[in-house]
Amino acid sequence: MKPIVTQKIGRLTSLVLLLLALSVTSQAAEEKEEAGLADGSSYMDMTPAFVVNVQPEQREHISFLKAEVTLRLEDATQEETVEKHLPWLRHELVTLFSRQKLNEVQSASGQEKLRQEGLERLNQRLEQEAGEAMLKDLLFTTFVLQRR
Repeated sequence: MKPIVTQKIGRLTSLVLLLLALSVTSQAAEEKEEAGLADGSSYMDMTPAFVVNVQPEQREHISFLKAEVTLRLEDATQEETVEKHLPWLRHELVTLFSRQKLNEVQSASGQEKLRQEGLERLNQRLEQEAGEAMLKDLLFTTFVLQRR
């Protein structure tokens, strides 16, 4: 009798593990769907924050820009492709940010111009690397300038 009981316990354990695995997989799929927005787009943070030197107004001063950037993707299914190219995209923004002059990015209009230029450059890079522009928007979630 012991072997039959052992077989039933083994089958029951297998069934419980299978149900648990299906539950976790289903929950992960639901969370991924919830991560997307109603229009199918999604947000992706570019971490860590960008910290670069910007060109100062006077030669003796050093100026820094710290920016946290979030990308809005056209389609949530493109996240993997964008992630694959994040090193190139980060490079594009680092070079763009470090070429800025402090007095040009201090104003709201200067920051908006920088945001638009960043979005253009990243979409151009994605077109070159992946064959299509995938970004709907580029957002500054933090934008700090410091002059020393």
